[in-house]
Amino acid sequence: MSKEAGVIVLGFFVSVLPILGFPQSWRDILYILCGLGIACIGFLLRADHLRSEHARQAHSSEPQRATFVDNGGVHLGSSSDIVPKPEESTAGRV
Repeated sequence: MSKEAGVIVLGFFVSVLPILGFPQSWRDILYILCGLGIACIGFLLRADHLRSEHARQAHSSEPQRATFVDNGGVHLGSSSDIVPKPEESTAGRV
């Protein structure tokens, strides 16, 4: 059974568990076991996904693209572009 099918089966079991007639203590244990099973399968699926992404990037012929994009697109050449020059200051004007 695939991991995806396991998640579906456990989810279905959790949905019908209240109507199966188990005693409350058994039901609580079964809920805990199903939750742990779903969590473990989720971690395994995540590991498989990361492994396949890593393999895809390693075998890719395309160069890595930068993921950082500067907001606004303004390039400041030096700190003098940020601080106004004294003759441009409006502090002394009335």
